[in-house]
Amino acid sequence: GEEQWSFGVGGTDANELGVGSSPLVDVDGNIFFGADDDYVYSIDRTGHMRWIYETGGNVDSDPILTEGGLLVVGSDDHLVHAIR
Repeated sequence: GEEQWSFGVGGTDANELGVGSSPLVDVDGNIFFGADDDYVYSIDRTGHMRWIYETGGNVDSDPILTEGGLLVVGSDDHLVHAIR
């Protein structure tokens, strides 16, 4: 029950702030999640950012990872984003 690390997301002027989706962990331990700041995040197993992808709206849906390594997530911008 001891915290190993934490990762914060940026804030916006929106009423809702913070992480909007459940995290997805791939076989290498990389973590993917969406946030209410309109971004999809990828962090490594130690909590360091790998990359960030901006959508046009809050990312409240849970990301999925296809067998081919494509990350797919919905956003409040009325789009489904496929990220490689």
